[in-house]
Formats: sequence, C-alpha cells, structure tokens
Amino acid sequence: FIFIVNPMAGKNNSAVNFITEIKAFINAFDIDGKIYITKCVDDACNFVKKYCENIKVPTRFYACGGDGTLNEVINGAAGCPLASVGILPLGSGNDYIKSLGNKESFLDLESQIKGEKVKVDLIKIGDRYVINMCNIGFDATVAHNYTKFKAMPGVSGKMAYTMSVFYCLVNKTSSKMKLIIDDKKVIANDFLLCSVSKGIYCGGQYKTSPASDVSDGFIDICAIKKISRPQFLKFFNLYKKGEHVSNPDLADLVYYFKCKKLTIESDELIPMSLDGNADFLHKSVTFEVMPKALDIILPAQAVRDDDKKTAANKTAAALI
Repeated sequence: FIFIVNPMAGKNNSAVNFITEIKAFINAFDIDGKIYITKCVDDACNFVKKYCENIKVPTRFYACGGDGTLNEVINGAAGCPLASVGILPLGSGNDYIKSLGNKESFLDLESQIKGEKVKVDLIKIGDRYVINMCNIGFDATVAHNYTKFKAMPGVSGKMAYTMSVFYCLVNKTSSKMKLIIDDKKVIANDFLLCSVSKGIYCGGQYKTSPASDVSDGFIDICAIKKISRPQFLKFFNLYKKGEHVSNPDLADLVYYFKCKKLTIESDELIPMSLDGNADFLHKSVTFEVMPKALDIILPAQAVRDDDKKTAANKTAAALI
C-alpha cells in the first residue's frame, strides 16, 4: 500500500495533515504501507512509473490529493498489471469520486483497505491518459484561471471555480472547432466549450456530463455552441445541475453524444485542460477511449451515485 501525498493539495494543508492519520492506520493494522510525498509537478507520475518497473506483488497506489494528483498516479500505473489505484480525496474539487460514491467512504482508511478492485475506462490523448474529463475552450480557460482564485484566503474550491467562470466571461468566449466523430461524422461550429468525459462532474459541482459512466466503453461528448453573455447567465444554472442536456429549449445549442474516438481541429490555438490541469494550446487533438484500462479501488462502504439514471441517458442513447 503506497500512499502518494501531494503536499500542495487542498486548503489549509489538508493533505499534509492527513499523513498523521495514514501513519497511525499503517501501524494499527500492521499493513505493508509506505508514504511518498511529492516534490514537484509530475513527480507522482514518475515515482509510480519507476516503482512499477520492479513490483512483483499486487500493489495499491493511493492518490492523496485532488484530481490532478489522481491524474499523475493513473498515468504512472496504467499498463502495469500488478498496480491498482486508490483515491483519498484531499484536494479542492475531487470530481472523479462523485461518479463512484460518497466522499466519506473514500476518506475512511479501513473501508479503503477492505475495498475491491473495479475496472474503469481511461481516455487516451497522445501518450497521456485522463480518468475524469478533458475540457476544451471556455472550460479550460476557467480551469487555468481557477488557481489564482483558489489561492485567495477563505475561498473554497467550488467558489473559486465559479469566480473564474465569471472572470473569463469578460474575455473571448468561443472558438471555431471541427468535431470528427469516430472518423465518420463531422460537426463544425463556433463553440463555447467542449468536454470529453468519463466522469460526470467538473469544477467541484458542475454536472457537465450527466450520462457519463466510468466503465461503459464510451466517451461522453458535450459541445455547446457560442452563446451571448445574457444567454450564458440563463444557461448557467441548468449547466450546473446537468439539465442542459435534456432541456428542450437548449436543443439547438447543445450537442451531447457518446462515441469511442473524437478528433477536434481548429484554425486557432484552443486551450485544453486534463483532469482540471491546464494543458497546452492545441490546433488538433484526438481522444480515444481505453475500455477497462485500469483497476481502481472502490471502498467497501461506497454508495454508488444513481444520478446517471436521468433523462440525459435517453439523449445519449443514440450513439453516433
């Protein structure tokens, strides 16, 4: 059991403060446990990847931080048959676990140790994997500016994301993009944003992809056309609740579908974020689902989220 702690995760040193609890648990239950504290960006990925080169017994790597820490750990563990990934949600957003169960069970170390492995899909982008969501366009710009608001005293992760949304509205809010679906269908438009998802949530509370399933073998695509700022303010709460997908008044604005591969092309550089981490600017990028590519640990007491059983599933049922 390897606990990988990101000391920068969360507010008020929440990840660092949890180390004492981890140490006490390792001693009380006499498990073969180690703690590794990351030193810089991508350190978790590099540590896990190198560790996996020599393991000879099943090993659990627990990502102790937020979605960014989880992203690094899964990129280190992917492809190693003896590695599985656990999640201790100690970051600001912790979006991925919302598609799996309740946060309390993920913070219960005994429930974690007694948890079972389940296979989940990943999204492949070049030589990197994403477990929750890729955001392109407006959402990615929001993710980029989110960190400056999160650093403010007294500002929670959810509040920081909302503040970033309205801050970004002042600037350019759309990009011309061409979506190529499973190498067949093409949709071209001026888009506010596009999300490519395996999880349901982003930004701590935004139900971007309400019909997503972590292990159904598809990626969920939500693409929203350019809208005016007054339209955006009306649209905002529906998007937050996940009702943008099934609301008939938004049918002309929202594309929502499932596929196995998506290529996005643009004449201009468009921003992109991977599991909440701001990435490079791209003119062309391809996303492909990797079915059942990773074992993750579902805590013994986790309560599954049934929110996926909504009208959104009907909208996404006609797979392109």
